[in-house]
Amino acid sequence: PSDQALSVAWMPLVLVGLIIFALFTALLLEAIGGLAALAWWPAALAPAAPLIIFPAVANLPVGMLFLSVLSGTLASGAALAVGFAPGRRDQ
Repeated sequence: PSDQALSVAWMPLVLVGLIIFALFTALLLEAIGGLAALAWWPAALAPAAPLIIFPAVANLPVGMLFLSVLSGTLASGAALAVGFAPGRRDQ
């Protein structure tokens, strides 16, 4: 019951946060390595994709555990993309 209430309150804000995160990651990758680094943008978002799609399709409530795992997958994906994206000196 509490997860359902949190889900109703948080999901619109979570979607806004995901859009802001995606745009920030794209800008960060572009600043690091230009257009060549933007090829790693899908890799930055890929670890979190199942976590976003599954609750939306199954209409499951999300709670604190979901948000903590989602933030961890977004951070790990961003770290992976930034670590492997070519820098301006590598081109």
